[in-house]
Amino acid sequence: MHLFKFHCFDILDSTQKYAIRRAPAHMSAILAIEQSSGVGKPGSIWHSPPGNLYVTYVLPLSNKPNHSIIQATTVAVLNTLHQFPCEIKWLNDVTLNNKKLSGIICDKLADSMLIGIGINLKTYNDEYNSASALKPTSILHETGVELGALEVAEVCGQNLVKALNDDANLIRSKFGEKLMHKGQLVKCECKDKNIYGIVKGISEDGKLIIEANGLEIHLIDCKIVLN
Repeated sequence: MHLFKFHCFDILDSTQKYAIRRAPAHMSAILAIEQSSGVGKPGSIWHSPPGNLYVTYVLPLSNKPNHSIIQATTVAVLNTLHQFPCEIKWLNDVTLNNKKLSGIICDKLADSMLIGIGINLKTYNDEYNSASALKPTSILHETGVELGALEVAEVCGQNLVKALNDDANLIRSKFGEKLMHKGQLVKCECKDKNIYGIVKGISEDGKLIIEANGLEIHLIDCKIVLN
């Protein structure tokens, strides 16, 4: 049973940008073999050579906050890659062996939400150089296992719909269980300041809990860097 109708392209600038421009019907999935201008977190580019998964799922608009949607999507990616020891780097990165494997973005239109997922199945940018971010990798490089993009996209779509409809406590529990850096001192790069503290876990409303100077701080929009 196919939950999504797939629209497959050899190359797009970005599956997410295409979906924003075209506003496809609900339960469509935009899949590209290659992206010329893939998007990641605000201000970042997702390196998108052939061989990996680049997909945007078009779903009915949800009233859930973006961070809850991203957490459910992250859990869906983990469930799709359940045979590998993947973890989560706050908020929207899936890692393997402490290297970045997958990224997630979410945009909302008038009556739709667009969930973009990139997973490095076979290749990655080996020229990547950043002191503050994780080094990228691929499933093939780390495990020797070769996966097909369309097959992974179909399974991930099924897991995505399930995760978005699962109990919020179940999603938070799985997300918190796989969260990296628990118990470690980190720097949280927020919009207006940096916060140094210990990662404690996830709050009941899905926020990152940091213990700093004896206080418990709950954060959403921040980037974690090991101190």
